[in-house]
Amino acid sequence: MLWDVTLTMSITALDALSHLDGTDVKPAEPKFSTTYKAAWMNDDQKLDETYQTDFKNWSYVKNITKAHIATQISDSLLIQVYNSEKVTKMWKTICDEYEGKTCMVSIDIHRHMMALRAEDGDDIQVHLDSMHHMYKQLAGMNAIPSKDDYMTIILDSLPMTYSNHLFSLSATAQLNNKPLTHMT
Repeated sequence: MLWDVTLTMSITALDALSHLDGTDVKPAEPKFSTTYKAAWMNDDQKLDETYQTDFKNWSYVKNITKAHIATQISDSLLIQVYNSEKVTKMWKTICDEYEGKTCMVSIDIHRHMMALRAEDGDDIQVHLDSMHHMYKQLAGMNAIPSKDDYMTIILDSLPMTYSNHLFSLSATAQLNNKPLTHMT
């Protein structure tokens, strides 16, 4: 399916695929000569500095990966995986959801797409990007709306202030015997 290829490619671009497949594990805490920090030798301090740096880098990549995944999935799925401590757990939940319930997920995305409305003053580009993102998710599940339905969903999602302009476009197209289509 397209959704897992898209996510895997984007995670690979982040150089974080090892977080996705579980091969990049959390750095193990080192063994120090004593648990009392003030009594640490130079070797203990260097060991701690190395560990802190490794842990910070590992956590950063993990969190970037989780954030990236969160931007690519539906809100309802995000709610399910939000508290996953490990990226691999998050990924498994997403795979199970998409592979096991493709029909229900596509219905959820469809419903969300049809309910999405831009308001006056909203950034229309962001709104249309969001609609297109959902369209791509549906395409990955072979559940895209027809071109006419997609056009209707988009036009219906625009603010009421666009209605006069859309009416004029529609009337002009009709007068010129060129009906409005997704390509117009």
